Amino acid sequence: MKFSKNLQIVFIALAIIPFFQNAIGYKYPPLGLVVQFSRFFFFTICIALILINASAFSFITKNIKIYLIIALIFTFICSAIVNNTNVVAVLQLSLYILYPFLLFSVWSHSPVETLNICKGVTYGLNILVLVNLVMMLCFPQGLFQTVSSDTVSYYYLFGAKNQMVAPIMTCLFFNAETAYRSYNKIVTKTSLFMSLICTLELIIGGSGTGLIVLFVFIVLCLLELKHRTISPNLSLIVLLASFLGIVVFRIQNIFSFLIVDVLHKSLTLSDRTYIWDSAIESILSHLILGTGITDSLSGNVHLKLSYLVKDIFAHDLYLDYLLMGGVPALCIFICLLISVKNSYCYILNRNRTFIWWGIVIYLFASIVEIYTTNFCLFLMFAYMSICDYSIRHGHLI
Repeated sequence: MKFSKNLQIVFIALAIIPFFQNAIGYKYPPLGLVVQFSRFFFFTICIALILINASAFSFITKNIKIYLIIALIFTFICSAIVNNTNVVAVLQLSLYILYPFLLFSVWSHSPVETLNICKGVTYGLNILVLVNLVMMLCFPQGLFQTVSSDTVSYYYLFGAKNQMVAPIMTCLFFNAETAYRSYNKIVTKTSLFMSLICTLELIIGGSGTGLIVLFVFIVLCLLELKHRTISPNLSLIVLLASFLGIVVFRIQNIFSFLIVDVLHKSLTLSDRTYIWDSAIESILSHLILGTGITDSLSGNVHLKLSYLVKDIFAHDLYLDYLLMGGVPALCIFICLLISVKNSYCYILNRNRTFIWWGIVIYLFASIVEIYTTNFCLFLMFAYMSICDYSIRHGHLI
């Protein structure tokens, strides 16, 4: 079944919009049901298109990343069964992390369609980011608020300030990618406009993490354009060292004079060190399969802390995988990441891509934060995979 270029772009844009975590369902439950129905509608359409598309079926059956994701899902299911937790939540999470690969597989039979994928994702994200800005301007106090430890959080389309970082930055990543692939430069009227919008939202939302991510991505893009790319292997080594240093060994304590005296911040990183201690304690007693997924909305594990009246996320992607599925789950995720890194190296033989550095930045930010379903991350994984597949089958991306 063939789609015109414009129809492909529109379909992909519409197909990804419902899968971004949003706060509308909390404020307006009927709209939340519409979003939920839209997810299953587009998922069903993708399955139908795959069944009549031999090229899509080939992409799926020959893709090691999909097999690793299936193994990851199986591990989560085993953990949920053993720990008597929420199997339905595992199935919901499975929909988020597998869906981008299924969606992109439909367009795997033509050399030009990976660019259409990129444009479709970009336009879909642009729509969401602009809607989020309108909400921030029209509802300065958010659609609703929550209070935790005397801190008020304002929720907009993408959620609270730190939850907004993932979709907003993913929007920036794909705008740079679309601009470069279309015009061989990352600064175009559209990409510059959306960069300013993304920056404005991060400033209004008060997300220091987001602004740091923005600065780092700009630096990495400039290095990429100057052909001074940092080794992907080195970036993963630095990522591992950063996780161990910050979460396990707490090297931030060495800089207490800067953090406390100059920046007037807490060495606990807004109580994250307490959360990590609780997570590590749980992990050490459940190394094989973790504690299982308990939250039916986001698909993440919640930890009970003695000084809080409600459950709370682990605030670290890697601890979260250990909690959701133990050591096997984290090992599978690492193998998946290495496979994506190999795709990036293969793509570099023919062209340049900025999405890999978006992935790296996302993973660094995830050391101190957790972005619910991780749909943005797996969306970037799937894009790298379809570009790799396109090259290996004699297409230009």
